[in-house]
Amino acid sequence: MISSETQDAVRRFYDVLEGPSTDILDAFTTGREEFIDDDIRWIWMLPPKGVELPGNGTPSALPFGTYQGADSVFDDFLKFHTTIMDELSYSIEHCFPTRDTEVCVVGNYSVHLAAGGPQCHGLFVHLWEFADGRAIRLTAFAEDGVLQRGFGLAADAAVPEIMAAAASWED
Repeated sequence: MISSETQDAVRRFYDVLEGPSTDILDAFTTGREEFIDDDIRWIWMLPPKGVELPGNGTPSALPFGTYQGADSVFDDFLKFHTTIMDELSYSIEHCFPTRDTEVCVVGNYSVHLAAGGPQCHGLFVHLWEFADGRAIRLTAFAEDGVLQRGFGLAADAAVPEIMAAAASWED
């Protein structure tokens, strides 16, 4: 059974994610102290259809894939996110234990892309799996089409179209 202290730690992780994107680095560092295991498996969304990830599934310049270990999450994933967005915020609608070993977090997120890019809003579901009070896996899902809407593209626009829109974005 997931303790109320563990659920509170997960909530605190999201509570501080409101403002500069670099806050995610501080939130993760605090999360490591409180509940994130050093060997966490961090699965951040599945890539859009038609996008294949290289090698071990860790993307290069794409914000999704599988990361093994807290150091990889911090260095390869979170630091990358601070380069593609200026602001990030999460709003939790629901946070509840499930299946005795997991915490499910459901809510909304907002991101302001870097270099004068658009503000994008979407829904998310994060499923945290725990063993011995430590998060050993995060599986993250986000609403389809968020970036496409932000750039004024069709909901089914492919990654190359999104990247082209991002490259040509002007205030």
